[in-house]
Amino acid sequence: RKQEDCQNMEDKENTNNKKKCTRVIDGEYEAKTNPEKEKQEITSLDQVKPEQIAKLLEWDFKLNAAMKEGNENEWTNIIKNHSEDLHLWYQNEQGQTALMLAAQLNNINLVKELLSLGALWNAIDEEGKSAGEYTTDKTIYEELVSHGVRSELILSSLGKKDQKEDKASNENYFQEKIKYVMDEETNIPKLLVDKHGNGIMMGWETPLMKRHVEISLKQDSNELSILNIGFGLGIFDRFVQELGGKRVKEHVIVEAHPDVYAFMKERGWDKKPNVTILFGRWQDHLEALNAYQFDAIFFDTWGEDYDDMREFHDNIPNWLRYPNGLYTYFNGLAARNPFFHEVSCRLAELELMQLGLKTTYETIPIDPTQKEWEGVTDKYWQLKNYYLPTCRLMTE
Repeated sequence: RKQEDCQNMEDKENTNNKKKCTRVIDGEYEAKTNPEKEKQEITSLDQVKPEQIAKLLEWDFKLNAAMKEGNENEWTNIIKNHSEDLHLWYQNEQGQTALMLAAQLNNINLVKELLSLGALWNAIDEEGKSAGEYTTDKTIYEELVSHGVRSELILSSLGKKDQKEDKASNENYFQEKIKYVMDEETNIPKLLVDKHGNGIMMGWETPLMKRHVEISLKQDSNELSILNIGFGLGIFDRFVQELGGKRVKEHVIVEAHPDVYAFMKERGWDKKPNVTILFGRWQDHLEALNAYQFDAIFFDTWGEDYDDMREFHDNIPNWLRYPNGLYTYFNGLAARNPFFHEVSCRLAELELMQLGLKTTYETIPIDPTQKEWEGVTDKYWQLKNYYLPTCRLMTE
C-alpha cells in the first residue's frame, strides 16, 4: 500500500539524471583556468552564493525567456551553442523547469532535446504539477512517460538506487501504535490511522476491495486457495469469506503489525476453519509460502517501498497455480500525481511481463469526498480513477 518509492517520485532527487554542471562554486570554468581546482557538481541553488546566481544561470534565464516568448530561433541557438552552460535542474519562481515549458509549448523536438541533455522528467512545480501535466499533446505525454519508465529501469538494472538498509523499510511503522476507528452502527472498522493521523486504510476503499475479491474468485475451481498480504481493515478478507464461501478451501493472511494481529484475534480470525494467519512480514515467511500453490494473490502492504514490491513480485510465478492463477494488488502507486501514477503502472506492468505475467486494468471511478478524509492527516489518494490490475500467467 502506498509503495513509497513510486508514490513519491516527485520527491526523489535523482542526481544520476541531473545535468552535470561544468562550473565550480566561484563561477569560473572548471579545469580551464585551474586544472588542479577540485570540481564540485552543482545540483541546487543552495550550493551557490547569492551573488553568483545571476552569472551561473545566465543561459538558463535566457532559455526560459525564449520559450515563454515563443522565440524558437533563440532557444534553438542557446541549446546548440550553450548546452554546457545550462543547468536543467533549475526551476523558476513558479517551480517550472525548461522541460515543463517545452511540454507546455507542445514542441516534441524541444522536449526530446532537453531530455537528451539530462532534463529532469520527475520534477514538480510549486503546484505539484509535472512536465507530463503541462502538455496537451498525446505524443509528448507518451514520450515523457516512456522516458520515465526507461530511466527507472536503467537505474534499477545498474543498481544506482539507494542501497537498502539492513532493517525493514517500514520497521518504524511496526514499532508505532496504530488506531482503529469503528463505525458506531455496524461495529465494523472504517478507518485505520497511525500515531500521526496518517491514513493506513480507509472505508472508501470498500468497493475497490470487493472488486479485487470478485476478480480473484473468478475461477473454475471450487477449491480455491487465496493469499492476502496485509490485513488492514480486513475488507478484502471479509469479502473473501462472504463471497467465496465454501469454495475457499485455503485462505492465508500475512500481517506484520502487532496491533492489527491483535485485532484479528479479537475478531476471531484465528478461529476460522479455513484461515491461516502468518504473523510477521511476508519476507519472514518465504519458506512457508513456498509450500503453497495459490489461485489468487493480493498484495496490500503499508509503508514498503517499490523495491520491496519488486522483491515480492519475483516470488509470484512460483506461488501461483498454473495455468489459471492470478495476481492483483492495491494500485496506490504514486497516487498523488496522475503522471507519476502512469509511469509507475507502466513500470510495474513491464517488470511483471518480464516475470511471465500479463497485466490488464479495469478502470473504476473513485474520488473520496472531503468528508471521507475527515480525521486523516495525509491524503494518500488524489486521483479520479482507480486502475485495478489483474496479472495472469502467460501460457504462450
